[in-house]
Amino acid sequence: MLQGEIHQTMLTALLPYNHLGPYESREAVVLPNINLGGRASATVTLDLRGLLTGTVTFTNMHGDVRSSSWAEVFINGTGSYTTYSWDGFYEVYLPQGVYTITVEEAGLAAQSISATIPDGGVSNLNFYLRPSGEAVPEYEYCNVLVTFAAGITLSLLSVKLNCRSRRPLMVRSEDAAPAVCTR
Repeated sequence: MLQGEIHQTMLTALLPYNHLGPYESREAVVLPNINLGGRASATVTLDLRGLLTGTVTFTNMHGDVRSSSWAEVFINGTGSYTTYSWDGFYEVYLPQGVYTITVEEAGLAAQSISATIPDGGVSNLNFYLRPSGEAVPEYEYCNVLVTFAAGITLSLLSVKLNCRSRRPLMVRSEDAAPAVCTR
């Protein structure tokens, strides 16, 4: 049994992810007079694609080398493909050919390497991205957030200390209710 995925749409621009499997049929297969449940059988030979695999790493602000998750890996050559790194690792099956592989991530300088993918073979390309010197968009307002969080914390701490200082040290009557801070 051979299982696969078919998109019955011409909107391939909406499907940017890579669904290429390790095998492909390079010749069109037409099976006339075959119906489900009949006694006819067919043998189809599939060709193995080339596997491109590797890692994406970068240096963090402390100088430590770390794996890069969700870096975009753009592959241009015989076709155009996009995949992403997961815990620094990526892999993609490609038809034989020469490709330019570009890896990008916010805050890091893009890196491109040209590679030849062999028919049915494995190519290993590792990328080491260096800081680009540009601010990472999600960290733009980091100082504002830290200042805001510190202000809220100090305000809450001040209210708590103020409540403690207003409580009486001793309750003289057993019938009297304990003091409660309303602030």
